[in-house]
Amino acid sequence: SVRACTRASTRTCASACAPATASMSAPPPGPRPTPRGGGRPTPRGGPSPRLAPNELRGPENGNLLDSMKLALQRLDREVKTEEVAFQDLTRHLNAFARDKELLKKARDEAARVRAQFETSIGTFDQVYKEHLDNTHTAYVQQRVKHREATLPLQKDDTFRYHPAYKRAGDQFSGTYYTMPVLKQAEETKAREKKSERSNK
Repeated sequence: SVRACTRASTRTCASACAPATASMSAPPPGPRPTPRGGGRPTPRGGPSPRLAPNELRGPENGNLLDSMKLALQRLDREVKTEEVAFQDLTRHLNAFARDKELLKKARDEAARVRAQFETSIGTFDQVYKEHLDNTHTAYVQQRVKHREATLPLQKDDTFRYHPAYKRAGDQFSGTYYTMPVLKQAEETKAREKKSERSNK
């Protein structure tokens, strides 16, 4: 009876513990985790894994990052230098633009004055020629009057003035002067051209 009880208890315990044991040994539901290295575990202290093409090691990655950092710093300095040069060039271009505008205004003003001068030059030439003619006519008249004014002084019943020199017994004398003959500019130019042609 004791053996029968022991067998019964053993079966009961085994049947009761079997589900718990099965639940502890069964894997959890869901996808299975993939081990590192694509299913190729690397034991500690073992050989390094083989690198793929163009794959860099840790020190090589650090050197490459340092080189890129220096290149970026140099490029940043160059960009700042170019920005300063661009600002200077912009300032000079603005100054040139202002100078160009001022010169354009001065040119337009000179062109306006020139147009006015060309319009009035004909009238100016005519007035100037009339002025020269009047001056020449007045000078010729004064020259004739000057000669006529000395005639009364030369009479015997007056002062017996001799314009060239003083004679014996003359009580009156004066500086000899005769107004010269003046030619107009047109007459002078014509005479010079004629002389040039004769010399050739």
